[in-house]
Amino acid sequence: MEMKNRIAVVLLLLAGIFTSAAAAERTAGMVHLKELPPVDGSLKGLSTLAPFAEWDEPQEVVWGASEWEGAEDFSGTVYLGWNEEFLFVSAIIVDDVIVGGNLTGDGLEIFLDVPRQPGEAKDKTRILQIGTSIGADANGKNADAQVVLRGDRPGPVAGAKIAAKRLDTGYQITVALPWETLGIMGVSEGVQLGIDVVGHDSDYESEEDDTWVKGGETLVSLLNTPWAEGNASRMLEVRLGDNEGGLNVETMGFGYKVVKKSVRVGPGQTISVKITGDGSAKESENEGGIEELVIQARIDSSQIGKGTGILKIELNGVILDLDRVRNRTETFRMGQKIETSYRGPGWFLMYSPDFKPAPVTSPFAIRGVDPYELDFDVIDLWKQNGENVIKLSHSDPRVARAIIANIGLGKHLVPKKVARLPMQAPTGRIPYREPSVENEVGFLYQLSEGGGIRVELGGRTWMVESMFSTTEPGWASLMESGDGGWDEIEASGDTLTAKSKNFGLKRTLQRDGDRLIVKDRLENIAAMDLPVMVRHKVDLGDGVTGVYLSGLPVESPVLKTEEGGHPSSLGLYLDKGIGLISEDDLMRTQAWNYRNRSEIGIDNRRLVIAKGQSVTLEYSIYPLESPDPFLFANRIRKHWGVNFTIDGSFCSLSASAPIAEKSDLELGTYLTGKSAKYVAINPGAFKNRIAYGTAFTGADLSGQIELIERIKLSRDTSDGLYSYNCFVSAGDGDAQTFSKDAHITYDGKPGYFGNSSYPVFLPREGSDFAKKQDELIAARWEKMPIQGIYWDDINFIATQRFDYSAQWGGQAALISTKTHQIETKISDADLVTLSWRLKTAKDLLSKGILVGRGAPRTRSFTQLHFPRAVRTTSISNLAKMQLYTPIGFGDQLTERTAEDCYRNMLEALDYGALYYWFNYRVKPNAPTLTSSMFPITYIEMGRGFVIGEERILANRSGYYGWGDMSEFETLVFDEEGRQTLEVEVQRIIKRQKSYAEVRIPEGYSVAIIRTK
Repeated sequence: MEMKNRIAVVLLLLAGIFTSAAAAERTAGMVHLKELPPVDGSLKGLSTLAPFAEWDEPQEVVWGASEWEGAEDFSGTVYLGWNEEFLFVSAIIVDDVIVGGNLTGDGLEIFLDVPRQPGEAKDKTRILQIGTSIGADANGKNADAQVVLRGDRPGPVAGAKIAAKRLDTGYQITVALPWETLGIMGVSEGVQLGIDVVGHDSDYESEEDDTWVKGGETLVSLLNTPWAEGNASRMLEVRLGDNEGGLNVETMGFGYKVVKKSVRVGPGQTISVKITGDGSAKESENEGGIEELVIQARIDSSQIGKGTGILKIELNGVILDLDRVRNRTETFRMGQKIETSYRGPGWFLMYSPDFKPAPVTSPFAIRGVDPYELDFDVIDLWKQNGENVIKLSHSDPRVARAIIANIGLGKHLVPKKVARLPMQAPTGRIPYREPSVENEVGFLYQLSEGGGIRVELGGRTWMVESMFSTTEPGWASLMESGDGGWDEIEASGDTLTAKSKNFGLKRTLQRDGDRLIVKDRLENIAAMDLPVMVRHKVDLGDGVTGVYLSGLPVESPVLKTEEGGHPSSLGLYLDKGIGLISEDDLMRTQAWNYRNRSEIGIDNRRLVIAKGQSVTLEYSIYPLESPDPFLFANRIRKHWGVNFTIDGSFCSLSASAPIAEKSDLELGTYLTGKSAKYVAINPGAFKNRIAYGTAFTGADLSGQIELIERIKLSRDTSDGLYSYNCFVSAGDGDAQTFSKDAHITYDGKPGYFGNSSYPVFLPREGSDFAKKQDELIAARWEKMPIQGIYWDDINFIATQRFDYSAQWGGQAALISTKTHQIETKISDADLVTLSWRLKTAKDLLSKGILVGRGAPRTRSFTQLHFPRAVRTTSISNLAKMQLYTPIGFGDQLTERTAEDCYRNMLEALDYGALYYWFNYRVKPNAPTLTSSMFPITYIEMGRGFVIGEERILANRSGYYGWGDMSEFETLVFDEEGRQTLEVEVQRIIKRQKSYAEVRIPEGYSVAIIRTK
């Protein structure tokens, strides 16, 4: 049998002084505390330990070295210990001037990543940042020491204990952090974590009205490398040791034996594997017997790729789900996306040729967990003396590839990862949330000698350069200096002209308040259709703290995204930021946004300028005075004019849904529970096919018609919409009838949506298929008592959106990056159908209501205003919607109860987004947050809140207001989504403005409704 051991070789250290000069890659042992120490500030039970770190040298100051005046000014000793319930952090600090207060003065800050597996990709999004205070300030306020989870949702750490004691020379402090709060249960020797303990020597002065003036500040750390807050690689690797801090390889093993390799499970199959227990332990005690079942699995593929929920696992008749898994929580991060570990069909598996994790540069890199391994607690299920049956099921036959799995057995359970406990309502300082985006930013810009754009803001300078491919092959560049390979180039003021062999360029710059608009007119002067690859880039240089592509953070040093709904690249520093965003239809649709280490930019490798034609491409540069991705998004929203009113809530409904068979009263209660203004009726059926396209005319619509009529009768404020798809048609013979309009894929074959029953077509303006779509839309109004249309897949639906037919759109091609010549002419489905879809949308809006799915991928559609939402099978999909109507459909794969839906509403607010009900099987018991969500006219969004003209919605604490003396009423919803009166929200006056003082636990939400 093969033995797999998850633990890499580590440096074994006995307890002793582990100074801050230690390298991050070394692993230290933390002492196990035999007796529970008191948390009273005395350090009893901890002070007898050898110090874990000592600070008294200038090289140990990692921030504010100029403020440090010696050991008498600021120095200290840190002690670490653990038991099965708590992680203990204690310190004796020498400080000549003690500044107390509520997390604004002196104290410790603790950074934790737990548990960690050797060799796993480090992920800063998992780091817990825990702040402490030592108690009262000079005026006796904020008397209690505190321990608080920092970040964008500060609040007391559930179950934590803290005590601080003032000394003549400084203070002592002890903190006990519950393991469950940190996201792990069942700790034991050998568990690994990343940790940093940072000592703060802060000089703050308190002024009236919660305003704080920051003075000198000094930081020391377990590591003396340059300070970088939230860097997952800048942490000390520590393992939980024995009573002396020693590390024992045997207790660290968590190994398992592979007992069955390469089990192949085909689509729709179930494979049973029988294993007889070895009788090594009594079933009643299981000591020394099997405790853990390990399944290593992947979807067989020639290359690595995103996966899906597909694997169902049973042991002795019991399904192994999230309650039994040890090494997963409900969600995990893959590249930029957040994925769900376990859905209705089964466990998420990746497409892969082997069990090697994707490199960190891959968009499929999974951080924090082994992407292929599932570890289950089977102590109560495994028969030590008898036959055990393991069933592996391929639960989604639509996935045509097989599952490949290995089965392993272990005698020691790995620690269980758990979601941290929810934060309690904060009692100290809370942030102010009000409209804050200024329309002017004091940046400077200049066209440089070489045609690049120099941008300056607050002492930071960037050079934005551009590159245009030539067919020699070569590049003509606009850069800081030099001719850049142009035949001619001349810059004057805000205008530049340049000429190469085959095209001319005229660039104009236009300052527009907080952004710089760059317009490039490219004219084809060659006697052919001309390929021109276009790239705009900026080197971020040193000090970068974060990069965002298409609205999502990027940990990988190399990544590209294609997201016309959010076509942006953003670099952030501690104090500032700079963003680039595509503006025109062509660049938003064709280009991708990328990061290449310190460089970010926009890259279009598909552009063709037809013979005798010209195009105008446009992008904008946003210098930011603070490092906030929401500031960037809010500024774009203002310029794009998308802060229009979203009238009401939404839900979908099927004529076959159980609620459709209930009484009108029950149907009305159902719709009221969802506060549904818009009710989208799912399409009917035609010959066992969904009635897409021409199948609509042959479908029996009686059930849908009756349901729409009953909707109005049961709740007169709800409007019925009928579902529509413009790309798929499932009628008899459609593939032949509309063969000229078929979407042709890269292999020259017609495209399908899922299977051959659903051929895909392109409704180009004037085509037979477009004319038929006009008829089908008209038929909906004629045959059904609807008030509007729900346009599903208003953007092109297929993953491969390019059309390889002979009907070339004249704008795109596959271009060789070696020769710079056209390899294959292609058409972008969104662009070649744009004029027809735009005309149709305007016509629908003139007749009634229109709701769509998917963010606009062009400026033309962004300028047309109606609500659109995105599916949230991955909640991070909401980033796509942030620059239009930030709305997410509920996830029909994971939502089973109204409480599930409410949790997704709260997660949507983390993206500054709203929620539309989607899963018609969920029946809410009473109106929840969506009852107070609409109508809303966005002013600004932020992490965890939305400020609209009519109301403010939030899932976290803060002082919320409109920046004036508005009056309002408030509704608070508890952790189950029910309105509660247990939490009171006061209207207070501060800074000559009115605010709602919101102090809510995590899992609660508030709606602040403006009355005047």
